[in-house]
Amino acid sequence: MIKNLLFFSILLLGSLPLQAQIETINLDIVTGKLNGANPIPAEKEFYIQGSIPEKIEMVKLTIYPSKKTENAGYSYYWKSPFGYKELSYQVLVANPLRSSQDYYLEFGFYQKAGKEQIDEVTRLISQNIKSYLSTITTIKRGGIKFSESNEVILSNL
Repeated sequence: MIKNLLFFSILLLGSLPLQAQIETINLDIVTGKLNGANPIPAEKEFYIQGSIPEKIEMVKLTIYPSKKTENAGYSYYWKSPFGYKELSYQVLVANPLRSSQDYYLEFGFYQKAGKEQIDEVTRLISQNIKSYLSTITTIKRGGIKFSESNEVILSNL
C-alpha cells in the first residue's frame, strides 16, 4: 500500500510541468549593444544585466512602445544593496513584451550627488525663485503688488 502511494505521488509530481529559468540578456555599455545585437525575448519575462561603474547606486529602465509616450510604458529599478559596492546590476522585466511591437528602452544610471552639486542646485533654485518674483512684483506707495493671483504664484513655484 505504501509503495503504491509513493509510486503515485512520484508519478503525480513528475507529471507537473517544470518551470524554466528566466532568460537573462546582457547590456554592454561600452559597445552599446543589448543582447549582443540579437532580438530580445518576447512574450515572457527576462532579466537585463550589465556592469556598472563603482559609484552607480541605482539603475532605471523605462520600456515603452515606439509609437507612444513614456507614460504608456513601464519603469523598472535596481538599487545597490545598502553598504555594498556592486559592479553589476540585474533588472527583471516583469511585463512581457509583444513580438509584434517595436519598443524604446531608456537606461538611466544614477549616483548620489556630491556637496558641490547639491550647493549648485540650491543656488540655481534660489536664483530662479528670485527672478520669477522680480518679474511678477511691483512696489508702489500702497505696498507690494503681484501681477498674478496667489494660487497661480504658488502653483508656479
